[in-house]
Amino acid sequence: MELLSNKSIDEELSGLSNGWKTNDYIKIHKEFFFNDFQDALNFTNKVGYYAEEIPHHPEITLSYGHVLLTLSTRDLGGLSELDFLLAKKIDRLNLDKESLEISKTLEIIKKGNDYERRKAVGRLGNIGDIRAVSILIKSLNDKDPFVRRLSASSLGKIGSEKAVYPLATKLNQNDIDLSYAARDALINIGKPSVDELLRRIKNKNAITRRRATTALGEIGDKDSIYYLIPLLHDEDEGVRWRTAKYVSISWNNSAIDQLKKLVKSDKSPKVREEAAETLKKISNDVKNLIPIFEKGMNAISVEITSKVMKNGSKQFYNHNKPFLNLITYNPYNNRVYLFRSNKRIEGVTPMKGNPKWGVITFQNINELNTVLEAAKGSYILFKESL
Repeated sequence: MELLSNKSIDEELSGLSNGWKTNDYIKIHKEFFFNDFQDALNFTNKVGYYAEEIPHHPEITLSYGHVLLTLSTRDLGGLSELDFLLAKKIDRLNLDKESLEISKTLEIIKKGNDYERRKAVGRLGNIGDIRAVSILIKSLNDKDPFVRRLSASSLGKIGSEKAVYPLATKLNQNDIDLSYAARDALINIGKPSVDELLRRIKNKNAITRRRATTALGEIGDKDSIYYLIPLLHDEDEGVRWRTAKYVSISWNNSAIDQLKKLVKSDKSPKVREEAAETLKKISNDVKNLIPIFEKGMNAISVEITSKVMKNGSKQFYNHNKPFLNLITYNPYNNRVYLFRSNKRIEGVTPMKGNPKWGVITFQNINELNTVLEAAKGSYILFKESL
């Protein structure tokens, strides 16, 4: 028996029922929910039967109405085919129970009192079955505020893209708890929520813009964060400080300039505070790239040496002759001047008046990788010119 690769584990997980997860590719786990302790115990005993049959034994945590199963091939220190064989048997065991429970729960939502409906919509989220999505969407408009809020939370747990638009319509609700629950549910759904949230940041309602901005920031999709930058000048203070907080995820020089202006002149202390914190974070992120750059330079060749200059820059040499200079006086942008011998090096702009040299900058890890490739090319060209 061999351990499965991370790719194989992801493929196997995609074939299991909703709720199976791994945090480390060493174990998989899933929570199961029941009406009482006896139901949970009966389920555990059936799992035990399959575990003996294979044989392969899971870790089981049993409590009232709740079972947590954790599978791992412990003697190998990871996941093997045995773990997924047992998981599939458990899925088949649980399928009929969940189908019956969903049917009963849906009936309670239709006919139960407020307390029963609250409990029912919460259980549907714990079960995590896609079949519950339609009734939960309908329950977003229930007369009971707790049912509405719990329905939003359950939709977030299930994670269906079908729920994105209905949840987004609740972002501007006077019902504050529902508004927050809808926002958090969209965050849990993640990237499928992004397009709808980008539409919502243009909404006339400031509460909607606030919730959408926070959701996009918490999802952390770098491509979408660029669209937040214009909101740094939103008329609403709450939108501005939230944008200032999250724009550090993905930023450009325009964002830097606008954040500086907010620090100097925004009338809101909260906006000024968040803008200053973001500038500090960006500066630290850019500064932390410098040791990685230097390590990358050392990896190019053992012949490369370096020296810190009086102006704070760092010069890199080959045979005691400089071919590259790192300038770090700008806290938001590292600049590199390098030898290019009138040859094209990707990303490098020729210097006016001295085209044998060029300039390239880096502000993030992707740009740093491009700069290191350029530095390697510069080193080769410089060595050839000696």
